[in-house]
Amino acid sequence: MGFVHSSRCQNTNSIAKTMVAFILNSQSEHSSHTGVDWEKIKQILTTQYALDEEGNAQENLPSCDSMGRSLIIEVLKKDPPKEVLEAIVRVYPKCLTLNISAFFIACKHASQDALRFLIKYVVYQQQDSCPYPWVVFDSVTERGARILFEELPQGVLQEVTDGACIDCPLDSMLFSPIFTESKSPDNQWWQKLKLMLMVAEHGTLINSNGCIYHPVHVLLQQLIANSTFFTKPKITHHIISVLRYIQENEPYEFHKEDNNGNYPLHILVKSKVPTKGGRKSDVCTEASKKLILLLVQACPVAAGESAGDDRLPLTLAIENGWPYHDELLKAAPDVLQIRDKKTRLFPFQTAACAASARKYTKKSRKRCFDELDLTFTLLLEDPMQARGLLEGSVHC
Repeated sequence: MGFVHSSRCQNTNSIAKTMVAFILNSQSEHSSHTGVDWEKIKQILTTQYALDEEGNAQENLPSCDSMGRSLIIEVLKKDPPKEVLEAIVRVYPKCLTLNISAFFIACKHASQDALRFLIKYVVYQQQDSCPYPWVVFDSVTERGARILFEELPQGVLQEVTDGACIDCPLDSMLFSPIFTESKSPDNQWWQKLKLMLMVAEHGTLINSNGCIYHPVHVLLQQLIANSTFFTKPKITHHIISVLRYIQENEPYEFHKEDNNGNYPLHILVKSKVPTKGGRKSDVCTEASKKLILLLVQACPVAAGESAGDDRLPLTLAIENGWPYHDELLKAAPDVLQIRDKKTRLFPFQTAACAASARKYTKKSRKRCFDELDLTFTLLLEDPMQARGLLEGSVHC
């Protein structure tokens, strides 16, 4: 009897699937939400659910769940109401389990309500593991990504730990070979990345307190924390391309000050240049130059403004090993005449102290000469700074 009952249920599920597919296919391929008789479909599915419910047949129909996965994708293409999706899931309870293809289709065709309904089925449910590593794919639109991040914001910074080691979505967008070796930024890609950066800054996209977001600041913090930007040219090129895209399309992002009064340039120069064994490679130096040059060009005014701790970018850049001091001086030449609020040193004195404080090997001796050269270069730019030495002893 169990075999007969199971076979009957398989047949009735197949009939339901065939009937729903027939109704959908009878419409134009580009029919609207109102072009489908959803009430008729719900009636068929509700009747089918009543037949299956007796004897728990749903649990014994894995083949029907397979058909249900195909069915729900076809239904999603027609922008169904949430009630129809609920009816399909009752008949085919596993049709949406980790069915990311359904979410991809819904991003293009379905409503926000449908997308929110799908999330609880298609995402991973493993604790402390990213629920949606596939959000980085082009098939997930900005709208779909926003809904995912609103419902599950913690996933933006979570790695995949269940059976595979995959970076969190934010790091994947910035450092994964999927993007660094072939992807050029476009509007949808940037808007998704921007949403991730907003979540990384405030932990949510639901802005009830009127928070101001600073995506470029957060992006710079991410690349400083991930030293591959300074060691792998392809990643360097990718990040610089992203920053240039932002500069061309949303230049105001470089002119924002964060809650501590820091421009993006300040965020960069307040951190030390990542080094290996205390030495900067040629790749690291080139990456650092490109970054400094881009930030100065994107917001020249920042070069002459004190950071949140009341220190100037030139002084911070010298102390922390950032190059292209001439670009900083070109944007703000007057800073040569300003003593640092913390050390009371002029920039040329800061350079001298930085050179004398470091330990050099034979291999790094050239860097010592470069820093001494910087000291005299800064002094030659404004020799009158030497008068400051007469005002009293200044110690490094």
